[in-house]
Amino acid sequence: MKILIADDEKMVRISLKSMLMDMNLPLEIVGEAKNGEEFVNMLETFTPDIAFVDIKMPKLNGLEAIKIGKTVSPHTQWVILTGFSQFDYAQEAIRLGASNYLLKPVSPEELEETLKILIKQNKEYQITLNKKFERDIISLYYDIDFIQEKDAEHIILKSKLMGAVFCIDSSLNENCKAERQRKFFYALRSIIDSLLVNDIKIALFNLSNGDLATVCAWNFIQENECKQLINSYFEKVVHLVNQLNDSQFSITVLQTDEFSHYKSFYEQLYQIQKLAPLRVMLGIGIKWTIQDLILNEKDPAKLRLSTLLINLCEYYNENMYLHYGKVLKELKSLMLDFKCINNSKVKKAISGFLFCSMNCKLEINQDMNSWINTLDKYGEHLLVQNKTEKISQPDLVSQVISFIDQNYMYDIGIGPIAEKLNITPNYLSSLFHKKTGMKFIDYLTEVRILNAKKMLTDNPQMQVKQVAKEVGYYSTRHFTKVFVKFVGCYPSEYQKNFNNKRAE
Repeated sequence: MKILIADDEKMVRISLKSMLMDMNLPLEIVGEAKNGEEFVNMLETFTPDIAFVDIKMPKLNGLEAIKIGKTVSPHTQWVILTGFSQFDYAQEAIRLGASNYLLKPVSPEELEETLKILIKQNKEYQITLNKKFERDIISLYYDIDFIQEKDAEHIILKSKLMGAVFCIDSSLNENCKAERQRKFFYALRSIIDSLLVNDIKIALFNLSNGDLATVCAWNFIQENECKQLINSYFEKVVHLVNQLNDSQFSITVLQTDEFSHYKSFYEQLYQIQKLAPLRVMLGIGIKWTIQDLILNEKDPAKLRLSTLLINLCEYYNENMYLHYGKVLKELKSLMLDFKCINNSKVKKAISGFLFCSMNCKLEINQDMNSWINTLDKYGEHLLVQNKTEKISQPDLVSQVISFIDQNYMYDIGIGPIAEKLNITPNYLSSLFHKKTGMKFIDYLTEVRILNAKKMLTDNPQMQVKQVAKEVGYYSTRHFTKVFVKFVGCYPSEYQKNFNNKRAE
């Protein structure tokens, strides 16, 4: 945490700095100011997490400095340094939003106790801010552009952005796969919580197809310092992925470029989703950049072949023999005609993918005919298995629909629901779409808007803000944007028109 000290007495600054440096706490003293004006200038430069402010300082006293400082660095926690004769000033500072006050001379024990409390409060505050950032990122991903250019202070508009998509390939059964994916998710969440500071935010959420994604945003002003933290985050991510990967479970990291505007960033995020199957030919379990994918996009056959191989594995794992056979038939002609597949690196990548995703071992030194024969035999094994084993599972989609109908007013998503059912978000997303013909998020939104319409018409005096909250939207502007998109008019307009018709 960044600490700024402001006191006109040099010995007080030296003493405080010495005590802080002796403490075994995550602290960094970024500056010392000897008067109020100097302190305010440093606030703008460093945006500290905690500022120690002397009540009596030349040029600007502590109270005046805090009033200005709250606009310059709104996330800073203020600790007043005061003498007994200045106690009334300290009380006024508390009313202004100061977290605490310390009587001079400050004791090491009291200072350490105060800091531990502030560090805990700061961490909780950062996590709360990050959750809001995460909700905004999710809304933007699902094409709800509720952020306007006039909202210049919104972190997404004054930040640089970079992110990644995590693609998981595995031959494990759905429950085991879900357990491994949960382990990855919570380990990532722990890494994120440990890195959060005022100038960076990191979101973790599921895309529409169930893939996990992360989005990082950092402040332009503190770019160098923030970029080091973001780089550290991705290093920790890759290290975690390497720890979790094995022959039956593989996480591939597909990273975006760095962008200064969220619209350009989201365009690339969608592009990564489109090109993600190319990991089959590049190699799974590795970090690839968007540029690596684009280089391999030039030949459309590569993307088509990769997509078919992914489909083949999905149908195999879902025991769908007829679909497996149909995909394999198209694969045969592509594999025999596609010269690139004879490249040893590409063959090794495809072989590794098929072994990880459906436990199918293909020798790299074999020709394509031998590979196709092996895949044929795998299909026959699937047919025999379907005849001897009756696979039964609960109607997961009905459970999801029932859960949405009962819990649409809460902050729910496909990731937490999949966790409750002990399956992966990817599987649930695919299954939901197959059974209903709708994406999960579209169904959830439809339920929310239908209930909103009912509330608006049943309660003529009910405010739009209240309706938004009742149907699960934390932002009235966000709710209004969604309502207009689905209904074609503003909620207040819909309510007014209905009331006019009822009065006629």
